[in-house]
Amino acid sequence: MAAVAVPEGAAPAQAYRPDPSATVIHRDTDGCPCGGGGLGDPFDATYFQHDAGGKAVKIELYDDGWFIGTVEFHPYGDEIWVYDAKNDGDGI
Repeated sequence: MAAVAVPEGAAPAQAYRPDPSATVIHRDTDGCPCGGGGLGDPFDATYFQHDAGGKAVKIELYDDGWFIGTVEFHPYGDEIWVYDAKNDGDGI
């Protein structure tokens, strides 16, 4: 497991009230590489690599109509990627 560096002086993420809404997208990576299409969010072009038997997941988070972040599981390499997409003074 890799350590995650937090920038000095970064404020902790503030809770959204009510909890943000989530759009969950699943991809079977047997047929990958795959990306774009239903995987596109306003900020990146998510791309999953081929991983036989793998199941990828992308969760897009929204609060009051604002796109605020993404959590992705990439089975190739067993990685979780987290993106904070809203410049609101905190970090996810």
